[in-house]
Amino acid sequence: GAASDLAVCSAPQVLPGSRALLYAELSPTGGPRLRAVSLAAAEPEPRVVATEVARATYAPTGHLLLQQAARLTPGRLGGGVTNLMAAPFDADRLELTGAPLPVVPDSGFSAWASDGTLVYAAGAGVDVAETLRTLVWLDRDGREEPVQAAPRAYGTPRISPSGDRVAVEVSSADGPTVVVVHDLARGASNALTFDGWSVNPLWSPDGRRVVFTSIEDDVVGLFRKAADGTGRAEPLTAAASTSMQTASAWVSTADSLLVTQAAGMTDADIHRLPLADGRGSEPLIATASVEVLAVVSPDGRWIAYQSNESGRWAVYVRPFPNVEDGKWQVSPGGGFSPVWSPVGRELFFLAAGPDGRAMMAVEYAGDPTFTPSRPQRLFALPSRVDVGGILRQWDVTPDGRRFLMIKDDDGAAGNDSRESLSELVYVGNWFTELVERVPLP
Repeated sequence: GAASDLAVCSAPQVLPGSRALLYAELSPTGGPRLRAVSLAAAEPEPRVVATEVARATYAPTGHLLLQQAARLTPGRLGGGVTNLMAAPFDADRLELTGAPLPVVPDSGFSAWASDGTLVYAAGAGVDVAETLRTLVWLDRDGREEPVQAAPRAYGTPRISPSGDRVAVEVSSADGPTVVVVHDLARGASNALTFDGWSVNPLWSPDGRRVVFTSIEDDVVGLFRKAADGTGRAEPLTAAASTSMQTASAWVSTADSLLVTQAAGMTDADIHRLPLADGRGSEPLIATASVEVLAVVSPDGRWIAYQSNESGRWAVYVRPFPNVEDGKWQVSPGGGFSPVWSPVGRELFFLAAGPDGRAMMAVEYAGDPTFTPSRPQRLFALPSRVDVGGILRQWDVTPDGRRFLMIKDDDGAAGNDSRESLSELVYVGNWFTELVERVPLP
């Protein structure tokens, strides 16, 4: 199984008659695209309808209304929009039948009603700032304590083996996404990368290096760099690699990594990447489902991971390295983002259900086989905590007593992820104008 370059998909719309689904897709390497997939096909295959499109809607006139994407930097999965375009669309063949033409230039977000009314934000695009976030500790009872770190656009935090530092990605609205190492005692950060797009850090077992995913010359690869920032980043994957790889865990012998390898929107598997011989990664758990975020137990005997094989995210455990010798689902109510406790026999994961989002814990015995307990709800997650999805947005301390999480900081100075809109414009009976300006074939 297996995700498009770990793409972000949004703005889904079912076409009339429930024949097909339109959605916007955004990835660090592929940019913003509009895709369509038939809902009637025996084996649905998403196809690209248009590129450089932030989102689109199907109008009853037979047009696709395309919101053109603004300039996008690799480190920013999101951004402003500029022109509203329109193009004739064949809803049966799922393709444009004419070139997109601007119908509302220099506009921001727009919406229309079935009677042909159009409302749009006038102005030279939309200025969208990054959402500032804070790093917070939560103990096993859910009590919250802030980390001494300035609010920034944080992502995928990882605690060092010694527990005194945090490697974390930091995004900016108009600049790069970088990896920094934050000293918890001093409250100071040291950048490991400085430009481009670098994400998803992972500490080496000795705490001396950090592995991360980065884009170099439009190729996504895994790199390793000294945690103190000295020296150059060492490439770990071949330059010719075209699949997105993100490291999720070290094998206990520290001679290989477990990575999520993604080559398509519904195609992500777990691979093992030896570091010594340059052979490249080898499939470890690869099925028709999506498998991500593999982590190895402290004793090296078990692997936990997240999969959608049941139709929703759930956490599974298998023996390691002989993963075909057994499989246990440890989250009967669904779950994601598993992490083993560094001490004791406990596995943590997140869950989202009718009772809200929560931190869960499963105790287990390992002799002679894996025997999990019933999941225990440790605490409810605060409403503004980022739980992630296909990327893990939290970590646990070496003593297993506290959890490091990311929380949206709505009160931070300068934090405003809303659009800077200059004027809202109302246009009645706009569909008549649309058909005149963009004739159907």
